[in-house]
Amino acid sequence: MRIAVVALDTTGPLAQVTALARGLTRLAHKVVVYRTGPARTPVGYRTVHLTPQADLAECVRELEEHWSDERPDVVHAHDWTAGVASLLAARRFDLPVVQSFHDVGGRLRRSGVPVHPRREALERLIVRQAAHVLAHGRVDLADLLRMGVPRSRVSPMPDIVDVDRFTPDGPSDARRMPHRLISVGRLRPTSGLDEVIDALSAVPDTELVVVAGRAPGAGAEVGRLATFAHRHGVRARVRLATDVPAQALPRLLRSADLLVSTPASGPGVLEAMACGVPVVAAAASSAAALVVDGVTGVVVPPADRPTLVRTLRRLLGSPALRDAYGTAGADRARTCYSPGCVAEKTARLYKSVTARKSS
Repeated sequence: MRIAVVALDTTGPLAQVTALARGLTRLAHKVVVYRTGPARTPVGYRTVHLTPQADLAECVRELEEHWSDERPDVVHAHDWTAGVASLLAARRFDLPVVQSFHDVGGRLRRSGVPVHPRREALERLIVRQAAHVLAHGRVDLADLLRMGVPRSRVSPMPDIVDVDRFTPDGPSDARRMPHRLISVGRLRPTSGLDEVIDALSAVPDTELVVVAGRAPGAGAEVGRLATFAHRHGVRARVRLATDVPAQALPRLLRSADLLVSTPASGPGVLEAMACGVPVVAAAASSAAALVVDGVTGVVVPPADRPTLVRTLRRLLGSPALRDAYGTAGADRARTCYSPGCVAEKTARLYKSVTARKSS
């Protein structure tokens, strides 16, 4: 099949997009990824770079030009701005559009995150016009159903982890203390990191590394969390890392005993599992759906400090249990979330929507 993947840099998680593109290419599909970011060298598939900082109308025009010369069989858009551009450009050629949501405006708004004023209205428009809608990671199917998408046209799709990069074997970073916890996510007041730092004060000989991107307002949140850690007497044991390059993440994850996922976090869970690192996840987080409780990690109630402290102490005190959970997690990552597995499932969906379009 000829597959056009649209993932504008301001929206989609590009690491997952490129992993899916590689998986589809290995299945002998012809994949072209359209994006607006700086040039990168893809492996096995083509990348077309749209005009950086272009407005939506210009993106649509460029997509139409490319598809006039090289018409795809199906378009796969990742997140809402890419979905709007894809649907507008695809109308001219009567192409089916598969829409992936890695997050939705309503969930972000309820979490206290500012969203574009037109985002939710445009998301409702997208789900009504797309040939099929995929819910990834933190997206609840109920959110999409409330937008008006028919149940027959929406399905969950697992996130992808690059099991060639994230492996149990390989170099790991040195650590300063006998035990290390890692948490990955955005730095914002609602992240839930306060709970982890609070619990750390009751877990001796353990450091916490928080891996976070440079999101707007991250500097102020770093200062707030540093002050919070100081008040709890653990400032020297907390590292707030906002400058970790992507290529360094596997080494950092392998250095950890556990990854702790808060109710508002979620990134890094599959990567940790693929590296053989057990996960402690809050029941209210998206990570809870990825963790098999008592097999690949432990699911704990949210905002329950005593249970979190007991769980951390129990796991840190049992290397054999951590090894068992880590081995099971790495196996689950390979068999359920590798690019090849997800690509096969996605390709079957593409064939289904193109068959419906032509019938």
